[in-house]
Amino acid sequence: MSARPFYIDTDTASDDAVALALALTDDRVDIVGIGVVAGNVPLASAVQNALYTREVCGRGDVPVHVGADRPLVLPLGTAQNVHGHDGMGDIGLELRGREPDAGHAVDALIEASHRHAGELTLVTLGPLTNIALAVHRDPTIVERIPRVVIMGAAADHVGNVNPVAEFNMWVDPHAVQVVLDSGLPLEFVGWDISRRDAVIVPLHRAGVSADGLLILTPTRVMASRVRDQLGVALGVTTSGPRARSLQAFAFALVAEHHRERGLPEPELIKARLLDADIQALLEGHLEDRSGPAWPEPLGDLARTSPRFRTELREWLARASEYDLSLERIRELASEHTRPEWVAAAEFGEELRTVLASARPGAYTSAEIIRRAEGIVREGLPQAWRDLVHIGVDDAHDLTVAGLEFLDALREAGLGVTVTGEPDVSGSTFRGSEPSALSHLQSRWGIQPIVLDTVYRHGADIRDVVQSMTERIGTAGAGLQSQAPGAAVTGQEESLVAPSFSREAADIARIILDAH
Repeated sequence: MSARPFYIDTDTASDDAVALALALTDDRVDIVGIGVVAGNVPLASAVQNALYTREVCGRGDVPVHVGADRPLVLPLGTAQNVHGHDGMGDIGLELRGREPDAGHAVDALIEASHRHAGELTLVTLGPLTNIALAVHRDPTIVERIPRVVIMGAAADHVGNVNPVAEFNMWVDPHAVQVVLDSGLPLEFVGWDISRRDAVIVPLHRAGVSADGLLILTPTRVMASRVRDQLGVALGVTTSGPRARSLQAFAFALVAEHHRERGLPEPELIKARLLDADIQALLEGHLEDRSGPAWPEPLGDLARTSPRFRTELREWLARASEYDLSLERIRELASEHTRPEWVAAAEFGEELRTVLASARPGAYTSAEIIRRAEGIVREGLPQAWRDLVHIGVDDAHDLTVAGLEFLDALREAGLGVTVTGEPDVSGSTFRGSEPSALSHLQSRWGIQPIVLDTVYRHGADIRDVVQSMTERIGTAGAGLQSQAPGAAVTGQEESLVAPSFSREAADIARIILDAH
């Protein structure tokens, strides 16, 4: 099969340089020309970046032509805040002194459409200025180009330069309108696809088996949201879901380890069942006057209340997540004058003994993650040894146990990509660690990438978040708290509730009104 003729129009910065390198080194395509347009960086820098990439790939035979240095109407807005001043990360590459080929990029595109009429694939990686100018200069070009693939737009209306606009469309919207109205056969590869497939799918396309890739989330609900989209994006049958909650993944590891070692099949104890076990043990202590010495005001009556059992269950979960021994808890209780901690820890020791006897292989949600961490540090079970890379979403809602589980996976040789926003952690009451990213940064010795705009909410809500985080302190990452909100409207409402039940009712009303 002969190579397909491609013409690539680019505002070459670091991302486009990778795309060019892939195309220039792929013998399935014949790059008949490269046009350069201003966008990510000013035109002169984009040209030098394209020439540098061509040289690195050893493809001096591919012509590079200079195109438009500004949008049709608007002033140029660049993305140098993302790609660096030179567009290639400011890492010291020699990006000057190379000469482009003769002829304007618009003329080169028109000429290529004549030479390869009915065969040429036009790929655009930047603003559409050069394409709009070519359509204006020769409207018949639309009859000769059977396919145009555009990197741009956002089908889900979530942008990367503001809440709803993708950069390439935003830079020159007038050129976009010309191209949309031209009659060219357009295919869009949008920011929504790039955002979803930024790690896992490219690794798969690079040759990594889909079964070697996994996305982890703090909750089952979040995993469900990701699972179907990821399955469609991968486009292959896998041995199991490639998106799971951290707890579900931990349980799967423990189950496989137990199967390999001939141990009892593990059981994850649900909160309701654990509450019943706690209640039974507390009632037994009251009946035979045994158990820990609970200090006041945690007397007999207090310990019969459902709220006490819930608080005790959560306290035991946090102690397990921090891997605190009874002796360590006694030390902390003495240091902070908290005798109830000793009583709770002693109760927890007895509860574990009872559960181990009644349900061998049973674990609480906190214990299963600690158990999985220990297994990983010994060596992944055979069934999971093809795992190559893990992506973790919303890491700010992970517990300390979850973070140390990730650390164990990384030490086992797996690639790990972590994302999160510390200032909006919503599960701290259940033990999540808002300083997760700074913890991993320190532990792994890497510098996180901090976005310069917050897209979760607009400027109004961002102001509220910033005022709150300034008062209570940042979550250790710092720079994310300085980022402004995206340019969308938002609504803030302040409520003063006289009671917990009134607070819950007010929040429920707001949610219902919003939906």
